[in-house]
Amino acid sequence: MKLAVRSDWSAGYSESSRLQFLLYVRDAAGLTPHGGLQLPPLQPAVTADPPKPPSASQLQRVSDQWQSWWTDTFGTVEVVERRKLPEPRQDLPELADRHELQQIARDLFDQAQAWVEQRAVECAERIAHDTTRDRLPVEYRIVEEAVAARRGLQRLAQVGPFQLTVSGLPLAGMHGQRISAGHALVTRALRQDPDAYRAWLLPLARELVRSRPAQVTSSTAPQR
Repeated sequence: MKLAVRSDWSAGYSESSRLQFLLYVRDAAGLTPHGGLQLPPLQPAVTADPPKPPSASQLQRVSDQWQSWWTDTFGTVEVVERRKLPEPRQDLPELADRHELQQIARDLFDQAQAWVEQRAVECAERIAHDTTRDRLPVEYRIVEEAVAARRGLQRLAQVGPFQLTVSGLPLAGMHGQRISAGHALVTRALRQDPDAYRAWLLPLARELVRSRPAQVTSSTAPQR
């Protein structure tokens, strides 16, 4: 995770390999979950060709199992970066009560891990490219703009405390969704378009800043 911290607020970006693993299983098994976050297919696209594909009668049941797995891992309002998500184990013990999905995920484990590892390399390269000259993530600068606007209007020395965490996923299309007041989910494609990303994230940052109490204290330089 690339996070920049001030005494009163912080902002950053990260991508979860664990969540990508779950999404790979979804796409590679051809599952069609309903409910919760409706997320686009992975990008690069994953071919639905599991070693032992679910039968037509199994498909909806396994899709429902996947949806509960996703909810357990991510939740509808959980800020995943604020807790350590363990890397998946090949035996996938968390799926012990979802046997059909467990077997499919085990069969896909090696190819899923290889796909996820390649995305991690891309993520590291992209974060290094997108970081500003002073080594701060672009999310920091967007939040800083929102904070400066409120300070300028109300002559405040400090606003906070709060944290804005942006979770990125390699999904098709340019999409973003607010999960909670301080947590947003975006596709890589949206973040890689600087103008579109700023236009999408700045209103969320402004709303978050407006919701926080004002504090008149001395400013502290960001820690990297």
